Amino acid sequence: MNNQVETLFKPDGKNAIHDGIEHGSGGGKALMDPTDTVMLLLDHQTGLFQNVKDISIEDLRANTTALAKLAALINIPLIITASVPDGPNGPLMPEIQQVAPHAVYVPRKGEVNAWDNALFAKTVRETGKENFDHWRCLDQRLRHVSGAGRKGRGSQSLCSN
Repeated sequence: MNNQVETLFKPDGKNAIHDGIEHGSGGGKALMDPTDTVMLLLDHQTGLFQNVKDISIEDLRANTTALAKLAALINIPLIITASVPDGPNGPLMPEIQQVAPHAVYVPRKGEVNAWDNALFAKTVRETGKENFDHWRCLDQRLRHVSGAGRKGRGSQSLCSN
């Protein structure tokens, strides 16, 4: 993590922004604490993009790439997975690993819910992070999805439907 980011986000358990500015009672909390967050990009397979109708494929790819770049920029662990990338849904977007070479790929054997895959759940758990930032490519768009169905308790998801 670069020095500027390190000074803003300290693993103090408060998830506060340490920028030297007095924040009011409604502010001062970081939306995402990079010291305790893992980003999960699920099912960003090229074959699934053909079903997206409410955003252009170009924008969908750009948004997904931007998320991966963000993870690389602020040193957030990034886990990517796909259900049968050799099947009809196609391979994962190559741009993800191009912009975030630190991304860890976890193969799945057809499980629709990534949390049903023991290796995926173990890989996420082994990061030691308490906050999960989930993004999944579904039939309509890139969605920020809840952590419902995740295996393991005592953690929170930074997203909602």
